Amino acid sequence: MAARIFIVMAGFLLLVALPAIAQDVTVKVTPLTQSQCSGHFVPHLLSHITTVYQMPIRMYDSNGSGLALGDLNNDGLIDVVFANLDAPETILWNEGQLQFRHQELDIPGRTRGVVILDLNADGWRDIIFTAQRGAPSLWLNQRNGNFEFSALVGVSRPAYAMNWGDLDGDGDLDLVTGSYDAELSMINTNDFLFNGGAGVYYYENQGDSFTGTRLAARAQTLTILLTDMTDDFRWDIAVGNDFAELDRYWTRQSGNWVEVTPFPTITHSTMSFDAADLDNDGSWELFATDMHPYHADEATMAAWKPVMEDMMAVPMREGDPQVMTNTLQAFQAGAYRNISDILGISASGWSWSAKFGDLDSDGFRDLYIVNGMIAEDLFGHLPGNELVEENMVFNNLGGNIFTPASDWGLNSTASGRGMSMADMDGDG
Repeated sequence: MAARIFIVMAGFLLLVALPAIAQDVTVKVTPLTQSQCSGHFVPHLLSHITTVYQMPIRMYDSNGSGLALGDLNNDGLIDVVFANLDAPETILWNEGQLQFRHQELDIPGRTRGVVILDLNADGWRDIIFTAQRGAPSLWLNQRNGNFEFSALVGVSRPAYAMNWGDLDGDGDLDLVTGSYDAELSMINTNDFLFNGGAGVYYYENQGDSFTGTRLAARAQTLTILLTDMTDDFRWDIAVGNDFAELDRYWTRQSGNWVEVTPFPTITHSTMSFDAADLDNDGSWELFATDMHPYHADEATMAAWKPVMEDMMAVPMREGDPQVMTNTLQAFQAGAYRNISDILGISASGWSWSAKFGDLDSDGFRDLYIVNGMIAEDLFGHLPGNELVEENMVFNNLGGNIFTPASDWGLNSTASGRGMSMADMDGDG
């Protein structure tokens, strides 16, 4: 490994060059050899902990909160924002040399997801949170280290997951949201059930407001991906649902969103999506995580047994396309097929966020997945009610097979939920 990519658990990749200042100098050229990386990642602990309002931890607090990466003050360094369930949210201002200045945010509500993007196109990135209840909240960058609430006019329905992109091709950012109805039903009781819930919404940006279109009446959404599934150079929508709620997919046709079913096999409890060109052939593959034990030893199976028995007790519908493993959708011979088992990435544990990135600088994107679960109502038979699992990293060997890379030092057992990758120290 020559370059260093840092992985932050609870973004995007950004390479930045600082402007040069013209002045009289004496130039001396010294040939340099590229320093060699040890091939091992070194952890750097950050000053943020996701907290919950009651102990022991139960569903759905056990889902935790997410994080986002982005340059918030235009200094060329990538900052970190953490959502939180029962404590202040955190900005970690990147001051270089892997030093971070801690700033707390007081965002109303128990925040779940977070994104960093420049919504008002003023050249400064803003922060948007989803929460346990209610619609997403926008916090506009005041260019002085502070952020001010601004209403997302027209965005009104509860959202657990969200994603942003220019879906109508007019140059501004539109929004897709999905609710997590299991949690909303628990905390809102009959009011939520009798008022139609939330579901999946597409919000088209009209400049000073958003126009909402309901795409689905029900949702258990943990992840939303915008990707081109139809190879028409336009964004499509992929919504990943938990439990037995089917994942949903939409493509834009004649200005309308039309639901499609491109995949014959999908994950049962979809925890995250990511897409990348894994074999460098110009076509992107789509990966989804689910829950399936990676090891089959006696201790692992004993830890998983009660949960697996409950899952298997629910009868599968006839023709149900869901499988309780990870899936990797690849377009081959005119159709998509799941090749996760062929590539060796169908099982990775109780898996949450997964992302592709070239971690060993060989030109092929590797796969990193964060694992673990803490919930008294699921794992009360285990010490601390916790399923302790190592995070998994898979080395992409030429696009043909993935192999576990346990010697890379990315096997934390910190029970992560959100995760992202970036060049945090700006070394390329």
